[in-house]
Amino acid sequence: MGAVNVWSFFKKKKPSYNLRYAQDKDIPFILHEVGDGLNKGYFAFDHTNGLGEFSAQLQRITAAHANSEKIGNVLFVFEEAKATTPLAFALLAAGQADHKLPQHLILVMFGVSSSSRGKGLGSLFLQYLMAHMAGMPVLASCLPASKVMADMLQRHNFSQISVSPRGKRTFVHS
Repeated sequence: MGAVNVWSFFKKKKPSYNLRYAQDKDIPFILHEVGDGLNKGYFAFDHTNGLGEFSAQLQRITAAHANSEKIGNVLFVFEEAKATTPLAFALLAAGQADHKLPQHLILVMFGVSSSSRGKGLGSLFLQYLMAHMAGMPVLASCLPASKVMADMLQRHNFSQISVSPRGKRTFVHS
C-alpha cells in the first residue's frame, strides 16, 4: 500500500510553514520557551544572569537581522504561514575550522513550543533548517534531559561524536 495523505482524510488543507529570521516581537516567545527548558534541564547557562544575558544577546541578533548586518549568530523562528505566533526557534552560531571539522555551524539552541511538541513540528523545522544549510556541517549538543532532541537528531542523520563525563552528547551532521 502506498503512502496515505492524512490531510485529505480530514479534508483539511495541509498547513504551510515559514522559516524566517527572528524579530524583536519573537523575543518573549523565545525567552518563555528557554525558561521552560531551563526548568526541565533541556538548557543551561554557565553564568548567574543567564536569561538576562541571553535576552540581551537575542536583542543584538534581531537588531542585526533588521539592519541586514552579518554577525556570527543567526536566529530563526518557524511558524505557520498565516499565524502570528512562532511554533519553534533555533539559534545557530558560526564555528571556526579546526583539525577535527572544517568551517561549520553550531546549533546552540533549538526549541519547540510546549503546545506544539509531539506533533512532528520539531522534525519538520529541523528539515527546513538543514535544507538551508547547503551542506555545511552542523554541530549540536544535548544535555542528558534532552533525550527527545537527541533522538530526533539521530533520526535526521546526525551522528554522535562525543559524550561528556556529565552526559552531554554532541552530534554532527555533515
